[in-house]
Amino acid sequence: MAMVGLVFALQQAAEGWSWSSALVASCFVVSAILWPAFIVWEWLVTSRGDVQEPVFPWRFVKNRVVLGLLLSTFFTGVLFTVCVIQLPLKFQAEYDTSPLSAGIYLLPFTLACPTGSFVVAILTRPGGDMPPILMLLIGAGFQIIGVSLMSTVKITKEIWTGQYGYEVITGLGVGMSIGAASIIAPFIIEIESDLCKNFFTGLKMVLIKYTAVIASSVVQFRVMGGAVGLAVVTCIANTYIKSHLVGLLTDTEIVAVFESLATISKLPLQVQEIVRSMFARGFILQMKTLIGFGVVQFPAVALMWQKKAIRVT
Repeated sequence: MAMVGLVFALQQAAEGWSWSSALVASCFVVSAILWPAFIVWEWLVTSRGDVQEPVFPWRFVKNRVVLGLLLSTFFTGVLFTVCVIQLPLKFQAEYDTSPLSAGIYLLPFTLACPTGSFVVAILTRPGGDMPPILMLLIGAGFQIIGVSLMSTVKITKEIWTGQYGYEVITGLGVGMSIGAASIIAPFIIEIESDLCKNFFTGLKMVLIKYTAVIASSVVQFRVMGGAVGLAVVTCIANTYIKSHLVGLLTDTEIVAVFESLATISKLPLQVQEIVRSMFARGFILQMKTLIGFGVVQFPAVALMWQKKAIRVT
């Protein structure tokens, strides 16, 4: 509910609701209350040590390696989700392509993601010299380079094919980060002695339990990052676009354009060009915002740094 309140508030702001409106402000307040409540509850459940298991064990917060992994995954989820959602919208709004064609133009990114994960699996295989944490850093670097390049694509009527290469670079980076995070998760578990009184049964059960919890947390943080990041960049872009369409289109036309990008084609030709240009500028602004989400992955990964790097065994 804490996440729902935050994302809903950002989405409503993107739709044009005032930040000070009762709906948006109340959602922010509820989210601000529920997040600390959730954290305190998970701390209480973890500290009691009874039969009930916490959804998010407090030991994850105290373990900087786990915390760094989750933060890195969160920020990677932002880039993955925003690219998957916004790239097709860019092609539709800027180049007047069909939804099917826009999905096809996304293929360089979607195919590069699993390729990046495959590369990580090969390089970090048992006995290899490449630690997964290094792949997290390389993946973040590729992401920053990719979205930085996409933010420099010139606004034109025709599709510049070079941007497909930028999609590949970004997709490889995202795939590397996702793959490295999935691989490294089982190898950062700390086993506490009081949970392993019976070595032959207790150790095995603890390993299974916390491997599952960390793996699910990694996926959950990636989804959470995607939801929050998409709401943030949508809010930024929509606010920019709407502010530049005021006076050019009526309020009814602005609403119609955002409800369906196909509406742009029904506008006068000169107005169409301006509207498409504004959407293209909004996308560039989104990519510039993603650069920041890529950069903050480096301090997150730095939290995982150890003298003896974690390797796949």
